Amino acid sequence: MRKCLAIFFLLVCGVFVNADSLIGIEAKYHGYEAYEPVVGTGYSGSTTSASVRLGAQDEEYRAFIGFDFMKDSDYNNANISQYMINFNLDYFIPVGVKLKPFIGGLVGYTSYDFSGLKETGMTYGAQFGFLMPISKKIEIDLFARYIAAEIDQVDFYIQSGVGVQYRF
Repeated sequence: MRKCLAIFFLLVCGVFVNADSLIGIEAKYHGYEAYEPVVGTGYSGSTTSASVRLGAQDEEYRAFIGFDFMKDSDYNNANISQYMINFNLDYFIPVGVKLKPFIGGLVGYTSYDFSGLKETGMTYGAQFGFLMPISKKIEIDLFARYIAAEIDQVDFYIQSGVGVQYRF
């Protein structure tokens, strides 16, 4: 599966030969539905996190890899941590104004640790938001994401956040 993701990423990056590169950060809120493996009960949680994005963008599309780390200890003082790396592809909806609405999808990989019980698996989902240019090189976006996880301990994530990126 990792080879398929790598090939897919390289093919998509080939579309962006004439695009600008980008680097950025995200600050976001996560809500999630999870399964506590020791007691065997479901629970809902939430936390905040920051992530880094690297990719490319032109006038129609944006593709980037986002790396995210979350840490949460609100559930029964459990030590919950998670790494997530996702490949994101967004399409900008042409509306003829400075504000660019977008829709997109993502696919990736996650590693979840609930007090020493580790699990890894695939993630996939959808996202939408608005990108606002601040200058020729700096842009801010507001977004929302739904991410399904193919691991036993987490069903899905709902994220909302703000991103800042620099194009070069």
